[in-house]
Amino acid sequence: MFLRGDADIKKISGHIAHEDHRKLIFQPCPSIFLDRVYGMKHQASDRVAINLGFGKLTAEEIAIHPIKRFVKAVRAEGLTPVLFANHATDVNEAAADLFRGEGCFNSPKYSEDGRLKAIRANRTKSFPNRLHQDADLARDFSGYRFAFGNRLHGFLPFTSFDTPASFLNTRPVRRPLAFQYFGEESMSAPFDRKKPEESVDRMISVLKTFIKEESRLRSKIAERRDMLWEVTKKNLKTLQESMVRE
Repeated sequence: MFLRGDADIKKISGHIAHEDHRKLIFQPCPSIFLDRVYGMKHQASDRVAINLGFGKLTAEEIAIHPIKRFVKAVRAEGLTPVLFANHATDVNEAAADLFRGEGCFNSPKYSEDGRLKAIRANRTKSFPNRLHQDADLARDFSGYRFAFGNRLHGFLPFTSFDTPASFLNTRPVRRPLAFQYFGEESMSAPFDRKKPEESVDRMISVLKTFIKEESRLRSKIAERRDMLWEVTKKNLKTLQESMVRE
C-alpha cells in the first residue's frame, strides 16, 4: 500500500499485524508533480494565494476576522492577495469582499459575475478526479509568487512550480507532510482557529521569510521534488515488477 506520508504509515501501522508493516510504502503525493504531468512551466506573477475555510463563517465573523491583517500585509508588500477556493465550502460572498479587486480570485468567472456558481461547479470534484479529467488543473496553481493553504490540495500543488507555500492545516496526520517533503519550517504555519490572531502573526512572519529567502526556497523545493520524483519512479518500477510476477 502506497501512502503519502510517514504520519499516515505510522497511523495505519497501529491497526495491522507487525509482519504487514513492510507493505506500507511511502509515495509522495502526485500533486507536487503537475509541471511534469502537464508539461507546464511556472509563470511568474506577484499573486499570493490564500486558501482558508471561510465557507462556514458568517458575514459578522468575517468582518472582524484577523485574516484582514494578512491581506493588508500582502498588499503592503506590493503583492496581490488571491482568494483561492479549492472547494465550494472554502468561500462565501462575505469572504470575497475582503479580496475585491482586479485578479483577486482564482476563478475568472467568479471575478466577472460576483457569484459562487463557477467555484461551486469546478471545485466539488475531488482532487484525484480533477487530476485525471481536468486539463486546466495545473493552470490553477501556476503563476503564484507564494501560497498559503489550509487544504492539502490548497497547498501541495503550488509546489509543483517551486512556489514557496505554507501549509495552514493543524491535523496531526497532515501537518508533518510539509516538513517531510521540503524540510523547511516556514512551509508549515498551522492556523489555530482558537488563536486566530497568533496564527495571522505567524502567516505574516512566514510571508516576510518567503520574500527574503525566495530564491533559496525555490531552489530547495526544486531539489526536494527531484528527490521525491526518484522515489516515485522507484515505486512505479516496484509496482510494475510485482504485476509481472503475478
